[in-house]
Amino acid sequence: MVSSLAAGDAPDRWIMTLALFVTGLALVVTAVGLRPADGAGRGLLWVGGVATLAGAWIPNTST
Repeated sequence: MVSSLAAGDAPDRWIMTLALFVTGLALVVTAVGLRPADGAGRGLLWVGGVATLAGAWIPNTST
């Protein structure tokens, strides 16, 4: 995962989760908003945003 800041037992896990969520959402919004851009580039932005949102959803359980 990203770091131990996103670990399931971290006291301030919500900070890292919120940052990842906002970043993923920004990527998806950018992909949707870039209408004149090439479809492949917009698709990559969308996939990156969805992957970041998934990373925010799944806690880091490794020690």
